[in-house]
Amino acid sequence: MKVMVISLGAVLALAGCNFLNDEAKVEDSIRENLASRGEVTQVDLAQQEDGTFAGFAVVRDRASGAESRLNCTARRTEGTEINWQCVPTVDDAAIASIENNIREFYRGRQIEVAQIDLERADDDGMRGSGRIRDASGAEASVNCTATRENPQSTDFRWECNPAEEAANGAGGAAAAGGSPAAEGDPAGGAGPGGKPGADEAVATADGGGKD
Repeated sequence: MKVMVISLGAVLALAGCNFLNDEAKVEDSIRENLASRGEVTQVDLAQQEDGTFAGFAVVRDRASGAESRLNCTARRTEGTEINWQCVPTVDDAAIASIENNIREFYRGRQIEVAQIDLERADDDGMRGSGRIRDASGAEASVNCTATRENPQSTDFRWECNPAEEAANGAGGAAAAGGSPAAEGDPAGGAGPGGKPGADEAVATADGGGKD
């Protein structure tokens, strides 16, 4: 699976002050920008109590037909300008992308991911569990979480902790950066043998745009 970035934003200058017209123009701007990622099947914004816009967009991959939903926000900046941004929701495509990242991370350490099952925790996170197996066949259970780095980011920092240590409240310290496979961390933290610590990496969720 290719890793996609679909964190899009733009500043739109509007001449009028009619809110309904502004809303339509922002939606048109979102459609235009997302069109390069796939078929934009829906854009829906609504005014909030604080005067900002909030809503969502749906993009269908032209090759696979898979749909991805993005959360969109827009707010006035200076004068007639409106700044909008759309970021992927935690959907099946985003979850599959992080699961794939976890597999690649361990594969680079000669560890097989026998099972990994993540689910949506909230708009900014995932959680789940898995089993990893080393070259000798020894297996270990891990509990995994993934958290969006900030509300506007498509990057998720994931962490897998040995299940027995997670149950005891123990943390890990083997941080690794990079995407899709972590780089620059020669020592793996969560091999089946011994008493491993946590493994971490930052991955970009697949927004499901173009292939």
